[in-house]
Amino acid sequence: MIMNNTTKLFRVSKDGVTGDFYFASSSESPSVVFLQGMPGSTKKNDAGDFLASQGHSLLNLEYPGTFNNGGDLTPENCVQGAVSAVQLLQSGKVADAFSGVEFSVSPEVVLAGTSFGGVVALSAMAQLKGVTKLLLFSPVFLFSKNAGESGLTEDMTGLLTYMKRCLPYTHRLADEEGWRSLFEGVHPYFQALKWLECLNGKKILVVRGAKDTSILEAASTHFQKLVKTKNVSCDINVLTVEAGGHDYRTLLTSDMKARVLAFLSGE
Repeated sequence: MIMNNTTKLFRVSKDGVTGDFYFASSSESPSVVFLQGMPGSTKKNDAGDFLASQGHSLLNLEYPGTFNNGGDLTPENCVQGAVSAVQLLQSGKVADAFSGVEFSVSPEVVLAGTSFGGVVALSAMAQLKGVTKLLLFSPVFLFSKNAGESGLTEDMTGLLTYMKRCLPYTHRLADEEGWRSLFEGVHPYFQALKWLECLNGKKILVVRGAKDTSILEAASTHFQKLVKTKNVSCDINVLTVEAGGHDYRTLLTSDMKARVLAFLSGE
């Protein structure tokens, strides 16, 4: 049921975890850590806006080395940032970075991600305890030289050139060799065999757009086959929004919002 929950938006900045926090006055519903695509944005998070109004507090994480978060932007730091963000919410307390006021949140955390945030979420599962649900919008499941496995339609190394040339102050890019190995599918930190077993017993909701030209349907098909081949027992549900594209905001139709809420509440 769609509800209107009292919400509050504030900044979080603690132990390398930085981002906008969409606080829901009800602390009983599961909290959400939202992992952006790359290069990401500091714009309003539509998922956070909606989910907080429905009782789910959401942290829109800024990866280490991006925007107002310190450190270097490396593949490993993206994963570690996700792990630290989940652990912060699992503590049950989140503080406003400016006022210092603490707010209670549900220690039950759902890990969500869009595009690049999908593979970060999956890789983070190898280091996390207590996370039983993944909510993925237009996700990258894995990187590979084989486009049939990754579903990616573009050469991702172009992203490195773009960030270096156009975003040198908001994206402190480091370990360029590591990024290239990631996009080639050989980065040791992101190998599927490292995190596949950690998906046993988990529930995964994947929402994709039929008009997504960045990541093709082959990606989710290959991922489901991989899970089955490796005998991983997890509940995966892939939903397609016919008019949706790659941008997660195009996937938030009324029907899909209801499906997401049902997933978060365990229905």
